[in-house]
Amino acid sequence: MPKMSNVELFELREQPTLTIRATVPAQGLPELIAKSYARIGEYLAELGVGICDVPFVIYYNMDVDALDVEIGFPVPSAQPGKGEI
Repeated sequence: MPKMSNVELFELREQPTLTIRATVPAQGLPELIAKSYARIGEYLAELGVGICDVPFVIYYNMDVDALDVEIGFPVPSAQPGKGEI
C-alpha cells in the first residue's frame, strides 16, 4: 500500500491581502491569473507598497466550467481596495 502524506493543521496569524475574486472557465484561468497579478501589481506600485510573501490563488469550487477563484498578494498592512481589487 502506498505511503500516505502526513497532514498537519496550522494556525496562522491574520494576513492582510489585496485580491481579485472572479469566476472563469478552467481554460481561461492562466490569462485571468496573469491579468490579476498585473492589475494588483500596478495598484501596489501606485500605493508604494510591496508584497510580503508569495502570490496565491484560492479555489472556492472545482467546477471546470465556472471556477470561483480569488487571486492575490499578501501585503504588510491593510490597504484600501480600488475597483475590482
